[in-house]
Amino acid sequence: NGRLFIDYLNQVLSAKGITYLIYKEKNIILIDRNTLILRNQIGLAKKDESGNNYTQVDVGDLMLAGKYKRATLNGHIRSGKTGEPLTGATIYLKDQEIGAVTDIKGYFKIEMPIGKHDIQFAYVGFENKELTINMISTGSLDIELFEGSINIEQVVITSNGNANIARPDMGIIRMDTKSINSVPVIMGEPDLIKTMTLMPGVQSTGDMTSGFNVRGGNSDQNLILIDDVPVYNPTHMFGMFSILDSRSIDNLELYKGGAPASLGGRASSIMDIELKEGDHKDFQGNGGIGLYNSRLTLQGPLFNEKVSYIVSGRTTYSDWILKRVPDVDIRNSRASFYDINAKINYILNRNNRFSLFTYVSHDLFNLAGKTEYQYGNKLAAAKWSHISTEKLTYSLNVFYSSYQTKTTDNEDAYSASDFTAGIEQFGAKLRFLYSLNTKNKLEFGVEGNKYQFGKEKLIPDGDKSNIRAQTLEGEQSLEFAGYLQDVIQIGKKASLSLGLRYSQYLYLGPKTVNVYEDGAYASSSTFVESVYHSKGKVINQYHGLEPRIGIRYNLGFTSSIKIAYSRTMQYMHILSNTSVVTPTDIWKSSDMYIKPAVGNQFVLGLFKNLQGSAYETSFEVYYKNIQNMLEYKNGAQLILNPRIEQDVLASTLNAYGAEFLIKKNSGRLTGWVSYAYSRSFLFTTGAPKDELVNNGNKYPSYYDKPNDFSMVMNYKLSRRLTFGSTFTYSTGKPATWPESKYTIMGNDIVNYSDRNKYRLPDYNRLDLSLVWDVSLKKRKKYYSSWTFSVYNVYGRKNIYSTYYKKDYPSSSNDYKPYSLYELSIIGIPIPSITYNFRF
Repeated sequence: NGRLFIDYLNQVLSAKGITYLIYKEKNIILIDRNTLILRNQIGLAKKDESGNNYTQVDVGDLMLAGKYKRATLNGHIRSGKTGEPLTGATIYLKDQEIGAVTDIKGYFKIEMPIGKHDIQFAYVGFENKELTINMISTGSLDIELFEGSINIEQVVITSNGNANIARPDMGIIRMDTKSINSVPVIMGEPDLIKTMTLMPGVQSTGDMTSGFNVRGGNSDQNLILIDDVPVYNPTHMFGMFSILDSRSIDNLELYKGGAPASLGGRASSIMDIELKEGDHKDFQGNGGIGLYNSRLTLQGPLFNEKVSYIVSGRTTYSDWILKRVPDVDIRNSRASFYDINAKINYILNRNNRFSLFTYVSHDLFNLAGKTEYQYGNKLAAAKWSHISTEKLTYSLNVFYSSYQTKTTDNEDAYSASDFTAGIEQFGAKLRFLYSLNTKNKLEFGVEGNKYQFGKEKLIPDGDKSNIRAQTLEGEQSLEFAGYLQDVIQIGKKASLSLGLRYSQYLYLGPKTVNVYEDGAYASSSTFVESVYHSKGKVINQYHGLEPRIGIRYNLGFTSSIKIAYSRTMQYMHILSNTSVVTPTDIWKSSDMYIKPAVGNQFVLGLFKNLQGSAYETSFEVYYKNIQNMLEYKNGAQLILNPRIEQDVLASTLNAYGAEFLIKKNSGRLTGWVSYAYSRSFLFTTGAPKDELVNNGNKYPSYYDKPNDFSMVMNYKLSRRLTFGSTFTYSTGKPATWPESKYTIMGNDIVNYSDRNKYRLPDYNRLDLSLVWDVSLKKRKKYYSSWTFSVYNVYGRKNIYSTYYKKDYPSSSNDYKPYSLYELSIIGIPIPSITYNFRF
């Protein structure tokens, strides 16, 4: 029986990895499947009718020829030089007018009819690759792309065709290492956070400040992830430098609103940083030696091309720059930092990958020999990624994050002390991606986090110190979340992104909890007793749904309109009475009295590309509301306060604005211009009127700067020389100033205005840079360049803050016993020279 023989042959040969062809009805030709797959990967060089070479690739199993009408092509796109995956590479079928984009691991999947198709693979900065594929059945095809012939950093913002038009999401800033490295910043060091603040909707509070603010939110409402690991302080030296060497970054995405359901935990924004994997083929390195700091990155294969590593480190020797700062205390200070990050990637096989990542940083800043700040981050993670089937992939990530601070006050031997605090987080994330079909991709997953809010400790420093040792109880909590995200293609013009995240937060013992009269406002007069809860006991819990929805409708091939809504919950807060992140800030868990922040945001956007995506334009308007933000009372004690609920207030943020951006992606002149008009207001609730800020009336938030304008330009003067400039302008931030003074029983009392009633002068600054590429040859083993830059070219003394203090009357203060002082962090031009190299 012929049918039984064929079935038997299929069963036996399949187990041996062998297939066969029937030739002229009576002949059976056996073929090694691995050889067939290798042929599919390499392709056959042929000539078209004009005699030009092109490549044809057969994909699928020849024994299944004619069985299906449609098939799925999947695979990876990598750099042919380093073996690293290319995120955001495009795949385009010319005859079908359909395409796909690779994910963060360089993986793609696209469905098409059986038969021959012309397909193009492209990635910015790399040479395009065109193939003719003969789809026989569902199969795989891995592609390598190579860089262009001249290796120079010349682009500011990369563009992936009309991807910004086609995606249903918005309010997202996407950059790669070339984009960040092209922007001139302080001390000649490319800086990812300062680059972000040049985009619409992202602001900083001043020169050399840590953190950033997004659409009116607090700096603690931004979640920063490095390879999926949260980091709690994103800068060095109070904001002079960002936490990472930008050259170790592969891709960066900042979600200003409408983040996918897989991301959560903060009320304003999420910055997702993906690090490079390391070169799988050759050993190479790059670094820089500057006036203020140096850096070095090494990468290459560890044992073979399946294992790669990348190690990056930085350190500073910038104490001398402090001597140039106008403030006397800063001139008499010293500062240093270092950071090291390392990553190992292991390609077990085509369907399995494993990686290990670690990061360590340490900062030291001594203010005029009086106060010393030390702080640092420690991160670690292990991640496994698996392609289960053609439709299903998943990954498991286990991580640890720690942030610890120490403040030493040794101005007076009799009051010398050490204060320590910190936070630790352990977490695990399990994520799945399932392709229902070409028009419907489903993402789902779960995650869990354990938080340990470190004990606040104050201990005497030295034998002469009269400080009494104090220790405040730490806090423990658990957070769980599950999510579901679906992107649905509706016809050729519309797509719908639906996401739903559910999170639950448990506040745990051991903890001593203050109890107040039933229904009464938490104050010293309503305090009843303190109750101790044992270890592991659930003291309080919060939970909620966080829906996200995005709709995109194409107005044409080069324009689209989008609308989005998102809801987010944040279960932890920073206790701070400043507008920036500082080492003395304390992370605080939501508890019996401090509720989680809940944010709602609505966004409408119009996107248009011009001249073949050489220009990208966008216009977005938004409204954001965040409830249960923390505000502090006048005279609040935020450190070592066992009854902190008595000194903070719940506030509500209402923010709205319009953002405009135009980017030029190609040509000798590249760059962008951004403008944002935005307002953000707060009002406090939950306390007697006389204890509310400004009696409960609305007032501008610390980040309310209505006008914010940035212009970034890079002009390629020649193949070797690139000129760059950055100009920024913004409305001055709000301030609280003294309005009057009176005397009671011989004591002078200063009466301050309502909070944030006044404004500082407007801010503006110009930075310039010139990059000279010494080496341009593609095959040269050693490349070098020089970067010359000037920060604050015309030496503007932008006012960072004002303060009021009592002085002895003298000619320097016009013989006034009380004076209002203005502080400028940087009031002079700061030049820098950096020698960059790679090999």
